[in-house]
Amino acid sequence: MSDSSSSFRAGELQEILLGLRDLQRRLDELVVTAGTLSASTEACPAEASSLALDIEPEIFWRPLRQPVIQQPVRGTSLDKCIRFYAGSHRGWVLLAQRPAVGSRTGRFELGINFREFDGEWMSIVFDLRAALKTEVAGGARLLVSTQVDSFPRSPVQFKCGWRHAGQESQARQTAALEGETLHFQLDLGPLRPQELEALELHVIFPVSGRGAIYLRSLRASLLLTGDAEGSTAADPDVFEDAP
Repeated sequence: MSDSSSSFRAGELQEILLGLRDLQRRLDELVVTAGTLSASTEACPAEASSLALDIEPEIFWRPLRQPVIQQPVRGTSLDKCIRFYAGSHRGWVLLAQRPAVGSRTGRFELGINFREFDGEWMSIVFDLRAALKTEVAGGARLLVSTQVDSFPRSPVQFKCGWRHAGQESQARQTAALEGETLHFQLDLGPLRPQELEALELHVIFPVSGRGAIYLRSLRASLLLTGDAEGSTAADPDVFEDAP
């Protein structure tokens, strides 16, 4: 076989592999979307609930003005509705938006690389309040589907925090979750969108030392049942000084 023929076949094989990776990525995205829809169906019957919010943050499908940030400080803004937090630490941290691996559809993912990190946790905080589509009060349930990977493998926790005007902040949180594709719900109790001063989703990574985190996708939906009764007691924060 000639060198030119071998090169041609190698090129064809590379194209096939890239196509398969792209297909796998699209299938993964469908799994995330299907997980959210399935969770919403199980959470509340369609006739008894309304969709107050359904969002996929722009960071996953639109390039950032500043895609790479070295040594971000606490509260660094990645976009108008996305911020980075971490415990007080030494070491090195790099945030980077990059094209999603194997994707040819303009998708992006957020990578966090770190070494000699001793701050115990990092978090990405998404501001959800601006995406609310209703002012009708009701019992609220937040549904989230996400893809996240880390090296070395580590769990991830999620917290939803909110604050009504004139009241203290409240929060609901998950336990530590394992796995790359995650679907979960948080029962927030009664929510009054017209009085909200803050509504945020925190993705919290308990990490230390050296490693990498890749937040590949995230979709959040908020269902309101129309029942404004329920407990308003807040769960404790995941960490004492977490955002």
